[in-house]
Amino acid sequence: MKFRIIVILCALLHACAQQPMILAKPGGDPIQRHKDLTECEYEAAKATASASSAVMYDLRDAVVHDAMIRQRQEQLISTCMLSRGYTYEPLR
Repeated sequence: MKFRIIVILCALLHACAQQPMILAKPGGDPIQRHKDLTECEYEAAKATASASSAVMYDLRDAVVHDAMIRQRQEQLISTCMLSRGYTYEPLR
């Protein structure tokens, strides 16, 4: 039992210790970054729009389904931003 608690605490500590990352472009303009991010978010929402209209009969299924859609949108946004020349950098 103590071992499990130690492992869980170590995992939580590791998760909290990770440095936050942001998508940035060397010499990039914050206004252009916002424009690119907005366009990528729009494209991701458009690409997953049909998936979010599924009928769910169980609340648990609906929650899992929404989480999976959000995860897919985040992947699409990341791919879109990377294709526009942005890279992940530590948040300063």
